[in-house]
Amino acid sequence: MRNKFNNAMRERLRFNKLWINQWEEYFFHQSISEKTSKEMRKDSPIFHFLLNFYYIPINVLKYLSKMRDFYRYRKVLKETEYLEKALNNDFKDLNRLKK
Repeated sequence: MRNKFNNAMRERLRFNKLWINQWEEYFFHQSISEKTSKEMRKDSPIFHFLLNFYYIPINVLKYLSKMRDFYRYRKVLKETEYLEKALNNDFKDLNRLKK
């Protein structure tokens, strides 16, 4: 039973590490898009201001979506750290994890 539990935790840890890599790639591409937008703002600041004003509701939703994504990323990092500790038997009471 314990071996089955450890295998499930290892599989989850592997999945989380893949997910972390995907999140980091996603954030990298988002930063490229943001840098491009900043450069475009320099070319036509008035037009950019008008577009931002017109799209305020959408921009707010995009901001909230970014915050949600960052929260999920941090949660996966914390879960990965937790799983690594559990697999290295750093927890004194490993039975708590089964519940």
